[in-house]
Amino acid sequence: AFMIVALVLVALYPIGIPLFFWYTLSSNKAEFEMIRHEELLLMANTSSEKHGKMIRAKPSKAELKEAVQASAPLMAAEQPTDNRPAKQIIEEIRAQEKKKRAEIDAHVEQLKQKHLSPTLRKICAGYEMRCYWFELFECARKILLVALPIFFKDYPDMQLTLGLIICFLTYGMYSGYAPFIKDDDDFLQVMSQVSIFFSLLSSIVLSTNPDSKPMMVLLMLMLLVPPLISLSKQLKKCVKVV
Repeated sequence: AFMIVALVLVALYPIGIPLFFWYTLSSNKAEFEMIRHEELLLMANTSSEKHGKMIRAKPSKAELKEAVQASAPLMAAEQPTDNRPAKQIIEEIRAQEKKKRAEIDAHVEQLKQKHLSPTLRKICAGYEMRCYWFELFECARKILLVALPIFFKDYPDMQLTLGLIICFLTYGMYSGYAPFIKDDDDFLQVMSQVSIFFSLLSSIVLSTNPDSKPMMVLLMLMLLVPPLISLSKQLKKCVKVV
């Protein structure tokens, strides 16, 4: 009886929810792609770091050509023509980009309200539309990290090794795509993957050298560094606001 219940729950949750997300996103791909295309064009009008995000979104040749044409006048206008300090120019450019990014987010949100149902908006909430599909990856990450080691319950070292491999791959995805609307969320997710990686690594090291005090100190530092970096970044941001 418990086996039947377990199979039903597996079909509903680890398999059913990702399949539901995939079917929902596939059925409404035209609407997502339309908003994605609009966002890519708007992002072309911001310089520096957001250009990298646009390129990582893998736009089509037509989209890339249109984006380059749209960004050319802005990039020409951003060339400094006075003798102001470089720091002042950089701060002004960043302030302009922040303002433009807020305008892009507001425009994209209006498109979501107009073209997407509440269910679709929840699935892609928090993500830039160039990565509207990222919730599928997030489901796969959680399933692999939690469920896959169950099949190797008699091999604890293999469980930890699989966890390290999954964390390494997900770290690359999060740092490469930077899918979230807020840059702070991208940074925090990357730091989270690093923390999980170090936690699993510490388990492997302690299982092989449980009495090594230098290694214990090193592992403790490795576990503390990611949250401390994240905390310092947030504190620095709060100080700037004040």
